[in-house]
Amino acid sequence: MPRVGPKTQAASLAALLLLASTGFHDSALALGLDLEKIKNDLLKGKGSRGGRQEQIAQVEEQALSLINSGSGESLAMARQVLETSSQNGLDSARMHLYLGRIYEKAGQNDKAVMAFIETLILSEGGGIDALSAREDLSALYMRQGNYDEAGGQLKKILEVSPQDIKSRGNLGICFLQLGYAGASLDEFKRVLQVDPNNFVALYNSGLAHTMEREPEKAAAAFEKAVASGEKSKEPLLPMAYLGLARAYQARGQFSFALKMTDKARDLAPRSHYVYLSKAEIYEDMKDPGNALASLRKALQVNPHDKSAQQSLSRIISRQKQLIGQTQSLSQKTQ
Repeated sequence: MPRVGPKTQAASLAALLLLASTGFHDSALALGLDLEKIKNDLLKGKGSRGGRQEQIAQVEEQALSLINSGSGESLAMARQVLETSSQNGLDSARMHLYLGRIYEKAGQNDKAVMAFIETLILSEGGGIDALSAREDLSALYMRQGNYDEAGGQLKKILEVSPQDIKSRGNLGICFLQLGYAGASLDEFKRVLQVDPNNFVALYNSGLAHTMEREPEKAAAAFEKAVASGEKSKEPLLPMAYLGLARAYQARGQFSFALKMTDKARDLAPRSHYVYLSKAEIYEDMKDPGNALASLRKALQVNPHDKSAQQSLSRIISRQKQLIGQTQSLSQKTQ
């Protein structure tokens, strides 16, 4: 078996790791390469010509290469490399950023949060790594429904990049979810000053105006969102139609509201929100028969929808009361 010298030890870590992670371990052994020893030596800095920063840069580069390959095995190997490197004193903000993304892909959100926070600590809150960590943290917090923490990270991003309309739009969504409709509208207005056809800002502006009980303004925002969504083939276009339906409903324009729900249904026939919206409109129209039919369709699509179940029970109970009252009046007149 040939001996592995310093030059071989300094070979590409990515190539060696890929050998290990793609089922070619035996081939590596046949070449006389002790993958674990070489990996550990590289991570400890043995056999490397460069200084500590060069070694860290090498680990970052090879970890990124493995992450970008996308396979589960490569991600596991990248995680092992980064964790082992950190344990051996080769540590950087970017390495923790990569670890956070790996943890997040694995569904280990608590570890991901801690890794992103470590990135902020090591970068002292500045530079591209800190910005990326804040973007990842805010997105993760929003998916978890933690809009307060998400908003805090987004504000920090906007201090550095005030023209980042995606972050500004997300900040508006955070305000909206926290019940601050006015603050959310301020953010959406600033997005629309840069991108007048931004679907997300238009749609959420409609929701904010609905929360503020401003049906006219809500309708105008949803109409623009629909126009934008139709042009861009926006996946959330059905929700814009339903928002517009609610605005028409609030103005008593029930026939127009139902037409909007039909448009939403054509695009998303398996969405229980369509039938819930229809049921609400029919209730306002004092049409319990069609309201019940719509609720039953909503439950066919999503049998576990509690709001549909509650509405169905409420309408049925009300119908029974009306029938009882009618029978009582009939008996009294006889």
